[in-house]
Amino acid sequence: MRLIDADKLHDAILDTYGGSSFVYIDDVLEFVNDYDLIESEDFIKHGKWKLSEYEYDDCAKCSQCAVEFSLTGEWTFEDYLYYMHFCPNCGAKMDLEESE
Repeated sequence: MRLIDADKLHDAILDTYGGSSFVYIDDVLEFVNDYDLIESEDFIKHGKWKLSEYEYDDCAKCSQCAVEFSLTGEWTFEDYLYYMHFCPNCGAKMDLEESE
């Protein structure tokens, strides 16, 4: 699978063919084949769990989407650090290191 920016490709085709309503499929395929690919790594969000402490309970907070998950019950903050490698809300990969 190859990832391309469809909006940029669309604009490039319009720039080349102007207002023409007819474009040969071979020309479009040539545009697609010659177009710059997007690296899949560009789509992966990276984050880390942050501890949010409140009066009655604590939460694990995603640094990307800021959604907080309550730590009531059996889950501790250390459990989130150990078991939750991705945010269930935004899908961010929890691999950023703590900054000192």
